[in-house]
Amino acid sequence: MGYSFTDRWGVGISLGYVNKKDYISHFGFIPYVRYTAVKWNNVNLFVDGAVEVGFGKIDDDYDSKYAGQKFSGWGVGLRPGVSVNLNPNCSFVAHVGNFGYESNKYEDYKANGMTTLNLDLSDIDFGLYFNF
Repeated sequence: MGYSFTDRWGVGISLGYVNKKDYISHFGFIPYVRYTAVKWNNVNLFVDGAVEVGFGKIDDDYDSKYAGQKFSGWGVGLRPGVSVNLNPNCSFVAHVGNFGYESNKYEDYKANGMTTLNLDLSDIDFGLYFNF
């Protein structure tokens, strides 16, 4: 969900939930600022500057030292993407990769942080965005 200030700048909030059987359940909250660099008909290329906050739990049966652990995390970063405007208020959006910093804290372990740079198809997401 977002609000466009101009045809190039906007802000919004993404909510996400992941539940992968025998691995993880995770809820995330991501406010972002979007700059649209290229506009061509109904297709836009953009970059989101985002702050992510999330929490979840690793499945008890997952083969890892983190098995059964609850965790929380945060991150900041830039995410390139493409949007297809279906109408003035709704867009199909895909992000590919990211560049940023993230930190996770598991209940029985110290927080760990890392810088990320990933611009391939191993980090891709899709969604519908509603603009007001």
